Amino acid sequence: MIRNSLIICFVFLIIHGLFIKYNPIGVSQHQWNDNIIRAQGFLYDDFEGINFIIIGTSLSCRLQLDSLRDVYNLAFGGLSVFDGLELLMQKDKLPDFVLIETNFYMKKESENFRKSLFKPLLYSAKKHFPSLREKHQPVGILGYYFRQIKEGVQREKINYKRAGSTVIKSNKFQQNLIERRMKDFEILPNEKDIEDALSRMDSIVLKLNKLGVSIVFYEMPVNQQIFMSPASKISRERFKHRFSVNENTYIFLQENCSYQTKDGIHLTSLESIKFTKYFYKELKNITKRNQLNAEKNPDY
Repeated sequence: MIRNSLIICFVFLIIHGLFIKYNPIGVSQHQWNDNIIRAQGFLYDDFEGINFIIIGTSLSCRLQLDSLRDVYNLAFGGLSVFDGLELLMQKDKLPDFVLIETNFYMKKESENFRKSLFKPLLYSAKKHFPSLREKHQPVGILGYYFRQIKEGVQREKINYKRAGSTVIKSNKFQQNLIERRMKDFEILPNEKDIEDALSRMDSIVLKLNKLGVSIVFYEMPVNQQIFMSPASKISRERFKHRFSVNENTYIFLQENCSYQTKDGIHLTSLESIKFTKYFYKELKNITKRNQLNAEKNPDY
């Protein structure tokens, strides 16, 4: 009985492995699953041609980067920038640029997230056998095909170039969400939390700089009331005091340009496409400036 069960299990594993090899579908079932899939892709896959890696929170998950082949988004929903930075330090080969979101830099990393990625036996097995990774789970794949049959449509990737003019709408539900968010941002952050986060960030940035990585800081757009809230102002001021604007590279938010959010901090789909266009354009400008400086000063 046990022998037959093992044989059946082995056969199914082979069938599943062959299916994934010739139909490399990746399916996310929920936010935690999506974070694991994104992290495993970063840890296991080859990154030839990737020049920019984004480190961020759920705010940066909204960036529409599917059509940008030289950018990898290592932002995690519900987690911290330090979760992404810790994963980054595991890689032998690093990109030319690392972009770090600054909106919620005080949030601490998740120990559970790290443990789920680096279980000794599973880590090695999933590295060598892609069919064992979370994005290839049979339940998720079956659910994907079931949805396709039920809906009668195929999933399409959003191309960031499709952004057009967006109509800013507001409703009572969204306003209630923003008002609830505002109450959180009226509470001033703890000074020790700020200092601890900045010290740790300073240490990681220094290590990356020594390894030849250029750091770019950026802030994701949020609702204007939240942007101007006491908590946001103090957080922003303290960050720029530690990482001077004159000595570090920043992508600044556009002046006199507001963005519509779903809940006060997460951009709507159309607005995220609009911001991604601006964001990528600024990245290219930074690259050109660095190249010019390198030509003028070989030691740059």
